[in-house]
Amino acid sequence: MSIIRPALAFSLLVPVILSGCGKGSNPNASTPEMFLKWSMNQYHDAKAFNSDAAIKIDASFLNAHQTANRHIDYGTPNLYRVVTNVPKGASLTTASDGTKEVDFSSVANSAAASDKSPAHIWESGSTPLTSPQMGGSLLYQFFGGAENLPRLVKAASDPITWGPDGKSASGEDTKTVKFMGVGEFGHTEVTIGVTTGLVYQIKFDSAPLVLQMLRGQTPEAELDHIKTALPTLKAGPQHDALAKLVEQGPSAFTIQTVETYDHPQFQANPTAKAFDVTLPAGAKVAPPAPDGQPPVALGSPAPDFTVKDQHGKTFKLSSLKGHVVLVDFWATWCGPCRKGLPDTAAFAKLGEKKGLKVLAVSQEDLPTIAKFAAAQTYTVPMFNDPEGNANVAYHIQGIPTQLVIDSNGNLVDYLVGLHEPAEIANSLKKAGLDLGS
Repeated sequence: MSIIRPALAFSLLVPVILSGCGKGSNPNASTPEMFLKWSMNQYHDAKAFNSDAAIKIDASFLNAHQTANRHIDYGTPNLYRVVTNVPKGASLTTASDGTKEVDFSSVANSAAASDKSPAHIWESGSTPLTSPQMGGSLLYQFFGGAENLPRLVKAASDPITWGPDGKSASGEDTKTVKFMGVGEFGHTEVTIGVTTGLVYQIKFDSAPLVLQMLRGQTPEAELDHIKTALPTLKAGPQHDALAKLVEQGPSAFTIQTVETYDHPQFQANPTAKAFDVTLPAGAKVAPPAPDGQPPVALGSPAPDFTVKDQHGKTFKLSSLKGHVVLVDFWATWCGPCRKGLPDTAAFAKLGEKKGLKVLAVSQEDLPTIAKFAAAQTYTVPMFNDPEGNANVAYHIQGIPTQLVIDSNGNLVDYLVGLHEPAEIANSLKKAGLDLGS
């Protein structure tokens, strides 16, 4: 399970396409599936590859319109270095030297990860490579060749079809193939050079992720819910944000991501120094939490931590001793987190009179958290973990993760992943708080 990092995207360069790599000119573009497989074989046969990519993410219902850039260096069979940069100066790096794979961020005090390298880049479980929420891309699946098609295209779904023809920025004729991408990528369009097989653009709408965020409801059903809630809300940012969604209609509930590769190139020989896996000085490697195990034995004193509320005021976990506490580690970009937050908010409201304290903790900055909170029809106490202390103290390597702490300050339960409300209610009951009585 990967560590928590900010949602990110990718960069821009001008390399040169080298000849003599792969199988040469496209041998058969009679069907979109054959053309797609041919392109994948070009990547599989390449000794090395590099490119910059400009990324745009638009999600009206998340109030998110983000641009970023990424640089990729790749060498067979499992050498890679992917550096992602976002406008505020933060960067995220995933690298493998063929023996070790590392993930680290430039954000101060953020946790790093170090593990054995996978056999191939397309088999990496690194969240920044695989998750569209974290800047992941389907491009890495191309390096597995045509046999890797099931990792790229969702089986038993929509057929692979043609999109529009065009030209790349370098002047190469291109064809576009359309299909349903695996996992959370959704409806995908890939623009490919007809001579080189190089990918120039990938678009996807993250439809499965949006469905998760809407708690399984259709956009139309979510709009009906918002319309019902609007008259009960006071005038202000939250009301205005929701009213804008109603005005836009169902089309507002999409996440459109566009990756544009600027002059990508296949290379004959990779440069070894490009795949350095040295961690930055002071980087903290998050302690492993095998099988979702808690940082301390259940029943032991819960590790203390300090976070900040939405006003920037410092808040300590230990100050809540005498209360049962529910802590929800989450992020605005995390689909399962967004699906579970309304349940966390419901517990906060239901348990308020019985002394329950709830903390929803994110590593994102306070403006991001505040903007997200303003667009919701529910309320939950939200905090940020600016230095990652809470995440490191509790070995948070995947979200959502929820903690239940009893009134004596002991850790009663440690729940990794999205859990049903009944499971959380049972954990609270073990901590001495029965919400059913």
